[in-house]
Amino acid sequence: MSALSPIIAVVATIAGLVGAMSSLLQTGRMLRARSALGVSLGFLAVYLAGHAIWLVYGVSRADGPLVVVSAVGIAASGTTLIVALRVRGADREGARPGPGAGARVSRPIGVRRVRRSSVARRRAVAPGAWTLARRPGRVRGPTDPVGRLRGVSPGSEA
Repeated sequence: MSALSPIIAVVATIAGLVGAMSSLLQTGRMLRARSALGVSLGFLAVYLAGHAIWLVYGVSRADGPLVVVSAVGIAASGTTLIVALRVRGADREGARPGPGAGARVSRPIGVRRVRRSSVARRRAVAPGAWTLARRPGRVRGPTDPVGRLRGVSPGSEA
């Protein structure tokens, strides 16, 4: 055993802890966005199971750093999975209008479905894909197919 082994063990444990806690970055993003639509629940479940297996292995070998890193990984990935499930449930509940509610909200504010238009072809956006509305004052629909400003006649646009 060299003189560097304890230092390498400490650095490896710190790196393991940082990696184990990395799923908390996704947790923060889900809580800020209040949406878990872009999160794979299958990945989170496999990540949690992997930490559980490493925990069992670390306990069987009586390897303290491995047990600590795996336990932190289970806590972090479990928290991320629980938050994802709760936020997804809130996504589904928010889509249903309650008593006295208006129209059904099917997507976040500022997001619109791109129709097959010259703009969609120029941006190489797939028809029917969701994208951020860059100009929320513009309307694309059966009454205004080219996206002119609402209330402005075709000859008076700047």
